[in-house]
Amino acid sequence: MNVDLHQFSGACRCGEEHRLLTKYIRIEKGIVAKLGEIVDSLGLPKRCCIVCDSNTNVFAALAGKALGDRLHPLRPAIVLNPDNLHADEIAVERVMTQLAVDTGWLLAVGSGTIHDVTRYVATQKGIPFVSFPTAASVDGFVSTVCAMTWKGFKTTIIGSAPVAVIADTDIFANAPYRLTASGIGDVLGKYTALADWEIAHILTGEPICRDIYAISEQAVREVRENLDGIRAMEPEACEKLLHALLMTGIAMQLWNDSRPASGSEHHFSHFWEMERINKKLDALHGEKVGIGLLLAMDYYHRLGEVDDIASHLVAYSGLPEEGLRRIYGELFESTMEENTPDPLPEIDRDTLIEKWPQIAAVLRGLPDLDELRADMKKAACMTELEQIGLDASCIADSATYSPYVRNRMTAMRLRKLTDL
Repeated sequence: MNVDLHQFSGACRCGEEHRLLTKYIRIEKGIVAKLGEIVDSLGLPKRCCIVCDSNTNVFAALAGKALGDRLHPLRPAIVLNPDNLHADEIAVERVMTQLAVDTGWLLAVGSGTIHDVTRYVATQKGIPFVSFPTAASVDGFVSTVCAMTWKGFKTTIIGSAPVAVIADTDIFANAPYRLTASGIGDVLGKYTALADWEIAHILTGEPICRDIYAISEQAVREVRENLDGIRAMEPEACEKLLHALLMTGIAMQLWNDSRPASGSEHHFSHFWEMERINKKLDALHGEKVGIGLLLAMDYYHRLGEVDDIASHLVAYSGLPEEGLRRIYGELFESTMEENTPDPLPEIDRDTLIEKWPQIAAVLRGLPDLDELRADMKKAACMTELEQIGLDASCIADSATYSPYVRNRMTAMRLRKLTDL
């Protein structure tokens, strides 16, 4: 399928002028063979370098064959070791030190980690890159930020969006199913992300774009309705999953922020990804997001059951510095900096009471938790902390301190104004 991107750019009824940096998306069986003619139509220069790992090197070879003499003659590809590979300063250095200085553009052949590393390097070098996803595993393929673990701290760094996404159904629909299930978790996480955005808009007047909101909302619907086909690895259903992942990425790109696709569920995930806080986890991003979604929704449903919020409000005592120091350790100062200014003191008690019926309606509008968990299990998604190497003992600290990973108003953060 060709994705018509022209419909998204320009003036919007929300009052903003949205700009789309990715100009071309094409998802098709056997499209790797057409890669050369596609990049020619995009006006990309010669001297391409492919970035991949040894797991995706076989697909990089197919891409390289199609690109032919468009590849850099001295450094046509950089193949990273997938063992313990993360989007961090170590992987970046490995690519930087091998990259030929006159490389014209990069081709990312892989999933999330390869894309974040390639995006960072392309941004630093001031050259374009093209995305070639080998699995429908994450929504970050068209992101404008690099999700990095930099010196132990999970952070987002401004990066370049790919000029194009070219995805071969024969490749990503046959990826190890664990990667595909991770993609499901990443898309379904938009349930709480969108609820958080709506609540912030109601309570604080944070800007919202209904058209962009609808893009993410439709992506969730598209995946939820096709879970059986995705589980069966049906090519058409897997195309819909990748399309949904790309569209939530487009939503973030249009809004120039991750708000349309990231909320409390991602804060849980980012918290668990910080190796300075937790042990190193053998878990994919979407797996953690999916479990974070279920945990957040459990809190959200209980919060939504409250009719009289006034009786549960407490005096806010500010950032829990002692706890933050205990949990974040050497990352304490950067965490405090991230959370300054603290948004909670600006919330007026009377306004919260007045707006509570609208907020509670958003929380109650989330899908049934048991049904969602059952659907995720049926689709072979991870749903329990033990599956990612954690256990229930971490829930209290995760719920209390994960909201401080990002300075963003969410219902998890709003809980701190209550005794709930």
